Amino acid sequence: MIDLRQEKPYTLKAARALPELQRNGKRLDLSTIYRWTQNGCTRAGRTIRLESVMQGGTRVTTRQAVARFFAALTGEYVRVIDDEQQHDQAERELADAGI
Repeated sequence: MIDLRQEKPYTLKAARALPELQRNGKRLDLSTIYRWTQNGCTRAGRTIRLESVMQGGTRVTTRQAVARFFAALTGEYVRVIDDEQQHDQAERELADAGI
């Protein structure tokens, strides 16, 4: 489930620029990402959808939602490092160390 307090939202159009959603450096068609949010993909008899929410009349998703979607499709754990969260964590650790 998307938690917009913890995850940075991207419009579906902007999400196309995420490296995780590019194939050979090319962006996926917007209709593909939209279809993943609405109809999903079928794997082993179950439908897996890309999580999305409406924010101000615009459908958005997150990098973490994309990672969860691919993890569910592959049946493996996929870790996506969010640069902003990693930066914030490093700043907190430095502040705790008095640096």
